[in-house]
Amino acid sequence: MHTNIVRGGKTALASLCLLAAPALAHAEGLERVQFVVVDAVTHLPIPGAQVTIEDLTGGNLSRTVAAGPFSRPFNTRRWGLETGIAVERPTLITIPAGTSVALTGQARPTATGAGQQPPVTEIHIRIRADRLPTTKSGPTTSATTIDNKSILAKTGGSENLNNAIKDLGGVAADSGGQLHVRGEHADISYVVDGVGLPDTLSGRQGSVVVPSTIQSLEFITGGFAPEFGQQTAAILNIETVPGAAHSRSNLSLEGGSFDTTNADLTTTGPLGKHASYVFDFSGTRTRNAVEPQQPDVQTAHNAGSDLNEFGKFRFATSHRDTLSLTLSRSPGTLEIGNRSGLPLSFAAAGQGYGFQGRRNADGSRPDVTDTSRTALGADNLPLLSQQASGQDITQRAVSEFGTLSWRRELSARDTGLFAVTLLHSGQDVHNHNPAVDLLNLPVDNSVEYNPTAIRNVHHVQVMGSLASKVGAHQFKAGFLLDDQNGNESYNLVPASKLALNALAALSPSLAPSGAVQMDAQGNPVLDINGNPIFVTDTGTTPTLRVHRSGFYRAGYVQDTWRSSRKFIVNYGLRADWYKQGQNLGQSVVSVKTISPRLNFSYAPDPKTNVLWSYNRLFN
Repeated sequence: MHTNIVRGGKTALASLCLLAAPALAHAEGLERVQFVVVDAVTHLPIPGAQVTIEDLTGGNLSRTVAAGPFSRPFNTRRWGLETGIAVERPTLITIPAGTSVALTGQARPTATGAGQQPPVTEIHIRIRADRLPTTKSGPTTSATTIDNKSILAKTGGSENLNNAIKDLGGVAADSGGQLHVRGEHADISYVVDGVGLPDTLSGRQGSVVVPSTIQSLEFITGGFAPEFGQQTAAILNIETVPGAAHSRSNLSLEGGSFDTTNADLTTTGPLGKHASYVFDFSGTRTRNAVEPQQPDVQTAHNAGSDLNEFGKFRFATSHRDTLSLTLSRSPGTLEIGNRSGLPLSFAAAGQGYGFQGRRNADGSRPDVTDTSRTALGADNLPLLSQQASGQDITQRAVSEFGTLSWRRELSARDTGLFAVTLLHSGQDVHNHNPAVDLLNLPVDNSVEYNPTAIRNVHHVQVMGSLASKVGAHQFKAGFLLDDQNGNESYNLVPASKLALNALAALSPSLAPSGAVQMDAQGNPVLDINGNPIFVTDTGTTPTLRVHRSGFYRAGYVQDTWRSSRKFIVNYGLRADWYKQGQNLGQSVVSVKTISPRLNFSYAPDPKTNVLWSYNRLFN
């Protein structure tokens, strides 16, 4: 038997191990073999791997089989070759994942009473070793898959993963960089290496996962299998890069207009014989972070920066077990853009001065009428713009998580996964605006409020799943337990009487103590914006504090049935239970639901795939 490995078109003899050599004494060709796919780094068998065997003689005998130390030996005589030869044990062939192997051998002749006949049949096959994709959801979903090269090209040096998917079908991006899929508001779930992340705060500036560490990304927008839940506007099914057999590092530096700089350092490599690592540190900064409020000055308090720190460790504790530790932290800082004033051509609508930008540079309000001319704020009040007044409001956000997962190959057809995830998401708003005296407020001011807001959410999540392949069926069942709690605080200090009136009318719990001014008939006196005039009797504003706690529970069972080459069905049930309470007097929310899922895929020809689904979803 002649053996070589084809790796990228080049022959690499040293990478193939032919074990159990005594078996060749009983077989002159490829009569009975067993394939084992190993990790290129740890050289240990990969749970749930497969090999694709292609008949190079032009026949129709190609097939895909499971590989591993617990898989059944593959008998080439079942390919229609000669039968009746007993083999004591199989030839064990070890193949690194991602490689192709060309094997040529002669079938053993038929045993007869008159002795052995010369070999009459040759075997020519090519074997491709693959790791079973743990993060691909299957052909019954509506999904787009993006590889690492495309992700890096789309992000263009930015570490915001939204840039990689904002141009996909069904996605709309707002001026703040948030994505809206199919009309939803930031309801996107992240699944990293088969482990779903708990829900995080919307509006974060940093990435949850660093784009340069993503091997492939599957963007799922429909046909959800029961295993996918939580936020289902879309699922980002992410597979991070594996470790490497040899240490390798890559450093990139970029610069551009508006003092934009990007830097990224990625390093991968082995840790001994059974472990590997991936590190990535990246950062970006610019003075033109988001679409400015008024376009004449792009950099009016509009700087932003993101830092991303990512680490992944894989350790094969045995030929059945793999432990993975993923750590990610992504802080970001964003200056809230200031209004800098619009040209005179906008005078009919307001040039962006004063409360809500309704006033012109000369102090006039274009919306003043004869009936409102005497209202508070109707007079001509020339003001500085927000930028010239020194408004300085900054938002800081952070998303950080750690996941420890244990994947075990229970048998050739059964794989279990258990993972624990800790997640923190925070978003703070701070200001360094000019100080405000609540008892002596100006009538109007381009600086509207001096805000301070702090939001923090913590999750502790435990999840597990069991996958089993039985014939044409791929069964999977799993559970998820997510305990969550959050604390928030809000303090808004109005910087003008018009802003105070608007705050008291909109949210009395955030306004300082006081009373509405009444006329002689006992009716509220209104300002130019139609809000009752509020007179405060204190120099401080209250801080609203919110505490939330609750949990999310889910379980699912599903089956992906390949009834034929053309027809595939994914079906099952998902159960969800969400409960949350908070300290603002509202009733506790407790919702339970059972969600059936039916997803069909029919491929009448290689270029056509027809999908049909019924999904009940719970956000």
